Amino acid sequence: MMSQVIRGLAYYCGDYVNTDVMSPGRFEPYSGPDHLASIALIDYESTIPFVDANKGRSDFTVIFAGAEFGCGSSRETAPQALHYAGARVVIARSFARIFYRNCVNMGLLLPITFDHGFDESVIGKTAEVDLQSFTFTVGGQVFHFADFGPLADIIAAGGLINYSKQEPQDRKKASRMSERQAPPQSITHKILARGSGRPFVTTGEIVDVDVDMCFTHDPVLEGLRDLFYKEYSKDATVWDPSRIALFQDHLVPAKDKASQRLMQAMDRFAAEQGIQHYYPYGENYGICHILMCEKGHVRPGEIVIGTDSHSVTYGAFNAFGTGIGMVDMLKVFRTGRLWFIVPEVIHVRIDGRLRPGVLAKDIILRIIGEIGMDGASYKTMEFSGSTIDEMSAEERMTLCNMVVEAGAKNGVMTLNESAKQYLMRATSREFDSVVTDSDFVYSGTLAFQAEEIEPMIAYPHSPANVHPISQAKAERIRIDQVYVGSCTGAKFNDIETVATLLRDKKIARTIRMMVVPATMDIYRKIAETGIMTTLLQAGAVIESPGCKACYGAHGGVPGDGETCLSTTNRNFRGRMGNPRSFVYLASPFVAAATALSGYITDEIE
Repeated sequence: MMSQVIRGLAYYCGDYVNTDVMSPGRFEPYSGPDHLASIALIDYESTIPFVDANKGRSDFTVIFAGAEFGCGSSRETAPQALHYAGARVVIARSFARIFYRNCVNMGLLLPITFDHGFDESVIGKTAEVDLQSFTFTVGGQVFHFADFGPLADIIAAGGLINYSKQEPQDRKKASRMSERQAPPQSITHKILARGSGRPFVTTGEIVDVDVDMCFTHDPVLEGLRDLFYKEYSKDATVWDPSRIALFQDHLVPAKDKASQRLMQAMDRFAAEQGIQHYYPYGENYGICHILMCEKGHVRPGEIVIGTDSHSVTYGAFNAFGTGIGMVDMLKVFRTGRLWFIVPEVIHVRIDGRLRPGVLAKDIILRIIGEIGMDGASYKTMEFSGSTIDEMSAEERMTLCNMVVEAGAKNGVMTLNESAKQYLMRATSREFDSVVTDSDFVYSGTLAFQAEEIEPMIAYPHSPANVHPISQAKAERIRIDQVYVGSCTGAKFNDIETVATLLRDKKIARTIRMMVVPATMDIYRKIAETGIMTTLLQAGAVIESPGCKACYGAHGGVPGDGETCLSTTNRNFRGRMGNPRSFVYLASPFVAAATALSGYITDEIE
């Protein structure tokens, strides 16, 4: 349980402080609370460090922050690191959705949303937070904040696990809804309504839903396994072993014995629980999000969640896909159910035909650059338009994959023919598309004409720091490494695009280029089709599948002062494993052109 009055020194963080700087992936696997405490906010740039390096702990108890605090990865180690270092409260102008959920569910760090107006001058002042009066005091000033509404019970219980042991077994609303006229519903509304066993839902309400499919991966499973047996007994079983998938993708092949320990823990859990969909390092492994789609675990109208923020990818197949933290997944593993707030929906319409050399990655970067990293915070981004209708399934996956970089809870679209054909290859189960009611009222609309979109580049150190290729070419930005990989940019079509442009050519002598196929199926396909030979002859190196340098733990980490152009999804400081490097995000087309030139470009000589 959290104290009613929390008192201590204040610290300050600015806007868009992400989880990669709170607990950087390059330190994984973390060895325990002391290790996490010592690296808390280690990559956050400030004249006053959060952690005292001599003590391995922080003197600060209350963190004041700006917008979208905790954006980026879903890693629950971020609030853990802040807590173990000494923080107990974060008061932010706004929070990233998964970070906020993790704080509430874990019961370690109290998140208070309040536009406080403070800056770095607050550092070192005494702050007091009173949870009975819903006030906080700094420098003699008293501020009143809103209560926690329907989440107050979870917070009061000390987190989701304690709360779930107290809640009624069936919290589905058995109200007189059938007597009410259903309001117009979006795709997301309809999916959540079905999952909650109700005819309709309304924006802003909290619903308990039945999960259709879920997964976790190697960075999370060991801790999840330990907590599962601790909280639910040593003989506890998961709710349905056929609805859980386990993936080894982040730290494989193991970089050290600590990493291999994570794989061994996953082996044990899969055997103990009879998990039917297990993808260990070997002939059928790969990046979780692409394998989830390849293996038919994602279907229209279903609720599909994972302990990874890029689970939003699944909206490409008309599903509700979103990322959650470890404690959320702990509850799902045991009960098969989870709570969600029904989101507002932003309509993103894209019409027309894309110019040659312009891909889905350019579209989503253009959108993120326009609305910012919190432009869709807590909301659904629903895509439509003739451009979306004609887009390949893989390109639709790219589009949905990165909506989380704008803060979105999920991205979604109706099925098109390409997506249907992909699904028919992946699963033998029948499926039906879910569509938005024609009279549904969106919270906002964004409209783009495809012909007006040019290749886009996200400059360091944010996916929202977006500039057109014309500017990048004018600046003649020299690149040391080109990285083609991740759930965003290493699908078969991504690698095929790169190979087509590199055929019978050589990459620049100053460039090292690595291509990391997302899955073993893709790896085999590029070998069988001759694409691998084309890439090798051009001078690229083909790595085994996995998250690798996108995650920053191993496999392609840039050196100090080096620049990397990457087809991945995030370029936060330190995201690729070195806070002294500089990462630019771009499409596979631009990646290939840049590898040939040595400078950022979309031109092929």
